[in-house]
Amino acid sequence: EKDQEALIQDFEKAIRATANEVAAAHLKDYFQKVVIRQPEKISTYFELRKKVSARFRPCICMEHFEERVLKKFMEQLPDNFWKLIPNEMIAKRRKVKNLSDFKADENDAKLKQLVSPFTGSDSLRLPLMGVNFDKRGITATNAHSMLFLPKVKEGQKGVYCMTRKCFKENDGETNLDVRFPAYEMVSPKKSDKYYDYELEVAPLIQLIKTFDSIGFTPQNVLRFHLVMEKKSIFFDAKMILLPILQTLQKLGNETIKMWYLAPNKGVAFSEVNATMDSIADFKSIFLLGMPLYQKDPESRNHVPGDIIFKVLKKELQFHGSPHILKLGKPNDKVKILKLAKAKAAAQKQRIRILELETAA
Repeated sequence: EKDQEALIQDFEKAIRATANEVAAAHLKDYFQKVVIRQPEKISTYFELRKKVSARFRPCICMEHFEERVLKKFMEQLPDNFWKLIPNEMIAKRRKVKNLSDFKADENDAKLKQLVSPFTGSDSLRLPLMGVNFDKRGITATNAHSMLFLPKVKEGQKGVYCMTRKCFKENDGETNLDVRFPAYEMVSPKKSDKYYDYELEVAPLIQLIKTFDSIGFTPQNVLRFHLVMEKKSIFFDAKMILLPILQTLQKLGNETIKMWYLAPNKGVAFSEVNATMDSIADFKSIFLLGMPLYQKDPESRNHVPGDIIFKVLKKELQFHGSPHILKLGKPNDKVKILKLAKAKAAAQKQRIRILELETAA
């Protein structure tokens, strides 16, 4: 206890001296020496962390600990990890500007916002730095994820620079004299047997952005495990899943479809009214994301702290922790009806109380 108090006193002293970097070092020390062994102290950690300037706030860098230590930490958390984070540290759900009226033009500002997360940055793979305009529509890919938009450019087709890095590598020229990869080879086929699931976009974006902002990385990457009954898939939440969700949100979607084919195969995402036929025919917007490779998909290869989201039940859990939390709106009609009845009953009760008070 004395050591804990000393760490907090050193931290407070650094805060009073506005030595944020020193305070952050003391706070990291507090997490590594105290919180990791006494998970109930995590609320104290978060309270102290708020006092540090945002630029210097330390991360919860779980990759620094042995798996057995992490396992014990997750097992002893007093509640679901999401509920332990103070409200002011939860990423805000901001109103997103709808970009669905973009134009199929390399100079269109809205289109630039949509394609930029999916263009490559490797100068040795110049074709991936550009955006492809052809008779099907618009395609951008960085080899890990891909965006297809079924709007056809009028006039000259080809590969165009739409990012600063691309312009820099292409000597300021707009047109790229390259051959774009054969994206149709990796796009969904009608002959493939996909399983589709609906996802609510806003809660998942909020979840990923929050854990990224606090630096919660159990294996040096924020791993997001989507579970659909006996099927499951792992994603790099920040680098792959987040841009896909944000882009579909910018295109006016709050609920989307995820199309699962098989372990270690690309996963497709689309608007909720899309069909596999319309995707395979390049008539609908779709995105592809490569999951994290699983050598043995059956074993699932979890590490303590992995974010697990059960898609059908809408349940959030962290591997190693027994605590489960409902995330998002219930899609079960019975549950929705029960909620509606409960709200109506509560409203009637409030009215009765007001009537009695008035009569009195």
